[in-house]
Amino acid sequence: DIGHCAHKAWKVIGGSTKTIKQTPDGYLRTGTDSGSYRFDGVRREPWQPGRIASLPSNAIRKLLVSGDGAVWTDTDKGLDSWKAGNLTLYPELPREGVDAFAEDGGRISGSKAPISGDNSSIRLPLIEGKDIHFSHFTTEQGLSQGRVDHIMQDNRGFLWFSTYNGLNRFEGYRFQIYKPEAGNPNSIGGVFLYALFQDRSGALWLAVDQGLDRFDPVTGKFLHFRSNPDDPASLAGHVEHIAQDRDGMLWLATRNGLDRL
Repeated sequence: DIGHCAHKAWKVIGGSTKTIKQTPDGYLRTGTDSGSYRFDGVRREPWQPGRIASLPSNAIRKLLVSGDGAVWTDTDKGLDSWKAGNLTLYPELPREGVDAFAEDGGRISGSKAPISGDNSSIRLPLIEGKDIHFSHFTTEQGLSQGRVDHIMQDNRGFLWFSTYNGLNRFEGYRFQIYKPEAGNPNSIGGVFLYALFQDRSGALWLAVDQGLDRFDPVTGKFLHFRSNPDDPASLAGHVEHIAQDRDGMLWLATRNGLDRL
């Protein structure tokens, strides 16, 4: 039950909300099936890079704000970045976009599962510097599945990967995999993971096939929050993305709109 939290839901924000980030100007930027929207906590309005430039597609899948203030948008027809009023497209990358991307030390890296369907993964250097060496990890090295939808580095330096077959933590040498355990209510709530985020307190928030989980890395326990159509205080729906604003509020992008905790 999420009712004990300060909770508010916006049921319709431009259709199914896939992703949400706070941009350097303080606004929340959401990505939906019908375009990108700017949201101030009360009103939302469509966002476009300008009168002449346009995003590769209105089907927004993921957003990333890098350390230099650039806003990266992953669409179903390619990737772009927006900084200081300029839109940059990347035609050399897969036209259908990437499955996941993240920033590490000022570099942007992404992953793309092969279209052939084999159980491996490909790491794509979106911004490649000099003397950078890339390692290739697949199920043979312990990854639970080749499809990686989200990548995150926590405040202790561990890398976390969300897949459709469990949560993976990588310590630099081996993977630890989290899956539901029969008879253990404190285990993870599902194997299909759709979003991954660490808040300022150090807790991990996971969007799983059954709802929303909060993971305490100290106790190793998962706390579960579920959607109930008959309870207006529960989650608005299936969670696609999780973010935290400057005031510490958690924002959940769902298929039915936005939730704020």
